Amino acid sequence: ILLSCSETTSRKHKRTSSPKDYDYYILSLFWQPTYCRQSAVDATVCADIHWPRFIVHGLWPMWMSGGWPEYCNEKGQLEINPLRHQYWPHNLWIHEYTRHGSCMNVSIERYVALTDHLVDFTLLKLIGRLNNDLDRDDSWLERLRTNPSCRFITDSYTGALKELRVCMSRGSDEMSLLLIKCPSTMKA
Repeated sequence: ILLSCSETTSRKHKRTSSPKDYDYYILSLFWQPTYCRQSAVDATVCADIHWPRFIVHGLWPMWMSGGWPEYCNEKGQLEINPLRHQYWPHNLWIHEYTRHGSCMNVSIERYVALTDHLVDFTLLKLIGRLNNDLDRDDSWLERLRTNPSCRFITDSYTGALKELRVCMSRGSDEMSLLLIKCPSTMKA
């Protein structure tokens, strides 16, 4: 059963569609050292700051024309598994699923599992390393910076990497995602 939802592409106009009406995904990852310096201390992801890694901001369905669907689950009730997820800041998955994941027509458990899987899968594909193996050197950083599937967001004061956004195609199912060049309509 597909639910209808209201989606905003900009402040000027709205678009309504079914929860699976989108064109591609963005996997958005915070860079842990910058996140931990700028956010209230989150013991779940900031405890091992000496081993820098990416942590999840979210997995977002997007439209090629710009914008994204959001808040497609009108019921507002989620069954949450209280287990910790290694790449997520404390309880952020609840907000991200409610706002974005509900438009993918998957359960919250499936959304979190898929996003966790995509972190290591994507980094392995892009730079040949797993998320927990980024501290050896920073040669991987330039490979990400120059990859057309990636967009960087930097700290406006220090210039430090703040967030990495990776563009992926929408396949026949959520496990058949492929890296794509980020559309020009995507805002960093």
